[in-house]
Amino acid sequence: KVVLASTSRWRAQLMRQAGVEVSIEDSRVDESACPERDPAARAVALAELKAAAHMQQPTPARETGKASPQPAEVVVVAQVE
Repeated sequence: KVVLASTSRWRAQLMRQAGVEVSIEDSRVDESACPERDPAARAVALAELKAAAHMQQPTPARETGKASPQPAEVVVVAQVE
């Protein structure tokens, strides 16, 4: 089972379609406050922020000891011509 520290419906749907059991426990990270603009650096920074925030919250998965954060983030880059 994967615990997502994100409320991204798209990410949860992708995981479920791949056969992964998913639960969502919002990390409450304000993504707009992330100063990184480079897409790769932004993905890493957001993943780290969400993992750190999730570890500070009393969530069901953390309370049972059945979860440890595995940070991951997706940043979509579109080039408009």
